[in-house]
Amino acid sequence: MSGEKITITLDSLRDPNTLDLLKTRKRLSSFRHWPYDGESYTSLTLALNGFMMASNESCGLSAICICCQKDLQWDSTDDVPSEHR
Repeated sequence: MSGEKITITLDSLRDPNTLDLLKTRKRLSSFRHWPYDGESYTSLTLALNGFMMASNESCGLSAICICCQKDLQWDSTDDVPSEHR
């Protein structure tokens, strides 16, 4: 799932894989080896705010919102709700 672009549309809601991403638990499971769980943007905080891990070797550590497609790379000063506007 890492690195692939996810777009949720009315048609995509027929796909069980897309529906699964609406569940916080499923998004949280995408954050394997997330190194920032000691920061303000833990994997749980990101998943609760609609993000899933989108990191890959070419783009580095990032998370993407499954609804608005905002893909963010995080640093130690970021606040999830503020960045996700």
